[in-house]
Amino acid sequence: MILLKSYQNDLQIIPADVCYGHGKCKSAEKKYFLIHADYKLPCFDYQKSEYAGKAMHLKNLDDGRRPDSFLVKGVTSVAIDEKIAENNNYFFLKNVLVLDPIVSEPLATAMQERKLNVRLEPLFNA
Repeated sequence: MILLKSYQNDLQIIPADVCYGHGKCKSAEKKYFLIHADYKLPCFDYQKSEYAGKAMHLKNLDDGRRPDSFLVKGVTSVAIDEKIAENNNYFFLKNVLVLDPIVSEPLATAMQERKLNVRLEPLFNA
């Protein structure tokens, strides 16, 4: 929790209670939190990413339609516009159906150094 606050201050970090299937809540050995971000960044690179309906979406953009008018689904490869994402360390993509957050390399490295149990998949520079 302290690590995330030091990288970005506009996340809501909410303590979570641990309950078992029979409904009784017990103290757990570890603490768990929910992380909520109120915003999504419009930094999805429509040209370099791979996703379902790419040709149709690119045509819509060429025809002047705004990305807010459609939702990208079936993403198999993500590329981001680093100029837009530059100062953000933890965010979600706007207008793209991707459930996992994007985490900056410095934050990912800090998480790994602290051996936090967080699943991270790298985005590679093209």
